[in-house]
Amino acid sequence: MTKASKQIRVLHVLGKLGSGGVEKLLVSLLENIDRDIVCFDFLLASKNIKGFYDDYVTELGSKIYYMNFEENDSKITRKRRLYSALKKYPYDIVHFHGTDPAIYLNALIARLAGVKNVIIHAHSITSWSSFRIHILPLIKSFFGWAPTYFLACSPEAAEYMWPKNTKASNSCVLLNGIDLNAYAFSQEKRKIFRKQNGLENKFVIGHIGRLSKLKNHEFLIKVFSEIAKKIPNSVLLLIGEGEEKLYIQNMVSDLKLEEKVIFYGTTKDIPSALMGMDVMCFPSLKEGVGIVAIEAQAASLPVVASDGVPDSANVSKYFYKLNLSAPVNDWADLICSLSEKNERIADTKDVEESGYDIKNSAKKIMEIYRSMSNS
Repeated sequence: MTKASKQIRVLHVLGKLGSGGVEKLLVSLLENIDRDIVCFDFLLASKNIKGFYDDYVTELGSKIYYMNFEENDSKITRKRRLYSALKKYPYDIVHFHGTDPAIYLNALIARLAGVKNVIIHAHSITSWSSFRIHILPLIKSFFGWAPTYFLACSPEAAEYMWPKNTKASNSCVLLNGIDLNAYAFSQEKRKIFRKQNGLENKFVIGHIGRLSKLKNHEFLIKVFSEIAKKIPNSVLLLIGEGEEKLYIQNMVSDLKLEEKVIFYGTTKDIPSALMGMDVMCFPSLKEGVGIVAIEAQAASLPVVASDGVPDSANVSKYFYKLNLSAPVNDWADLICSLSEKNERIADTKDVEESGYDIKNSAKKIMEIYRSMSNS
């Protein structure tokens, strides 16, 4: 970029910089874009308390602003704070993330605050309540004009979140790319992870995701309970935190599985965790794409996913799918059968050919930002 060129300033608006998939994607994009050309800053709803990635993104040169939402704030109060923040911090592009119908109202507020370029980015295919699901078509029909650009992580997410007749000129399915080199299987990393966590000579079923109802841990624990009966040396490795943690812990205790279920917490080293697993069980109720399933396949880790995970997540021979309506024993039998298929090699070719390379995603998002800033 020449000195005369103007840096494109993008403000990402989301709840917090936690350890979830959306935040991880944004951090990966930040690592791979040309930061001399595009600047990523963040406007967070959370209070001025450091999140999982706050320190890291500031090290990469990003600024973080906090709206300091309180739990008892009214919706009107929150919208006013958003409006005030967007007026106070003017940016070339404001990029919203989420699937709540309120994202369209946020886009409207941004336009009223004078923001010329407004993106809404769908990362899933469901809202958190049936009311929101049913009101979404109405909101889209009234406020579908407010965003100037539409992004989605998959065709399924686009169909769910975008207004009808969205034009190709102002929309794009942006695949949640990953660093393929980081996820390529390493026997050495596997040995280190398993030794550090006492997993040697264990059959490790893994899950990575927020401990929430949407991820369906209750079903996962039931499946693992059956696996533990069939394979005595099996363990369940749960990576993530969330509001359902206590409920899940109590369920594990009731089933007397405390010594077999590991609540690992969060980690930035997801590749090593995947290499330490033998099978991933991914029984989500709904996923926009299920990027963890993509990461697992890049690490040549078998994935047993539910019908709530879209077909676009099936990018290799390591992907298996079962309906959530199938008996728990069917899930357990399939996972147990995979204990005998333990060949792991560094093979990311299928994932790369499917387009899930973070370098491609970063290049694409920069092209989108450039086109918007020049319009």
